Amino acid sequence: VAARRHGASSRLEGLRALNRKESRRLDELARLASLAGCAVQVEDDARLSIGPAGAAPHELVLDARGDHRLAFAGAILGLEFPSVLVLGAECVAKAWPGVWRDIAAAGAALRGPDAGLASARRLP
Repeated sequence: VAARRHGASSRLEGLRALNRKESRRLDELARLASLAGCAVQVEDDARLSIGPAGAAPHELVLDARGDHRLAFAGAILGLEFPSVLVLGAECVAKAWPGVWRDIAAAGAALRGPDAGLASARRLP
């Protein structure tokens, strides 16, 4: 979000264990940042650099791949982008059952067949 909003760059280090979690989190975070229109570089399976790049897409669709932390990342992007759909949003139920309610309280709207397990989306 900072890379898009402020033209800032971030470099995260010590991430080697992320690809050994519920999903290949480092790779998925890199993919998500790329989908959000950021320049991304993964180094040595341990470092992630994210910086500003091209125009922001109108809509993001991301698959949480059963990983609640990827769903949370999508929820945060739902506050910045006009349309974000998190597929598999129900994976947050055990870790933070009220995340979609809380993200709505922060300014995002919810959509989906079950608003309690819906994806974050700010309406235009």
